[in-house]
Amino acid sequence: MENKGNSKKPGIPPNWMDESVRLRINAEMKPRNFKELCAFFGYSDWSMRRKLKTMAAAIGPRDGYIYTVVQQEIMIKLIGPPYTIEETGD
Repeated sequence: MENKGNSKKPGIPPNWMDESVRLRINAEMKPRNFKELCAFFGYSDWSMRRKLKTMAAAIGPRDGYIYTVVQQEIMIKLIGPPYTIEETGD
């Protein structure tokens, strides 16, 4: 797939959150700790901490050491999808 538009990750359509484009994330959505979150998004711990600092107000506080599924969905909307996606739409 060719990268078109303002998408920052190659191969991801710029309108990936649009209802007409159906994408499936190849990962189970479950509560994750920080280390698992880094692996999920494919970022180093340093990069992930910087990204989380910028969106701390939007995602809210952690539940102990765990980021909830709702918080991860917000992160996906703000950061973009994880690097493991497949297009499933027509």
